[in-house]
Amino acid sequence: MCLSTIYKGERHPSRIVLKNVTHIRCEDGMVIFTDLMDREMALEGEILEADMVSGYFVVKEAAAT
Repeated sequence: MCLSTIYKGERHPSRIVLKNVTHIRCEDGMVIFTDLMDREMALEGEILEADMVSGYFVVKEAAAT
């Protein structure tokens, strides 16, 4: 099983949003993550970078209007 860590804006320990992510989907401008415990978290924005081998995703948040 491959699990991922989600970072907001940049890959840095202080920017971790969620760990042990098993599922990611994009819907209506939102990136929605589900973790190993089946908890969901949604961020408005887009995937900036994904590295499946290292197990991480970086999400660029949508600009506040």
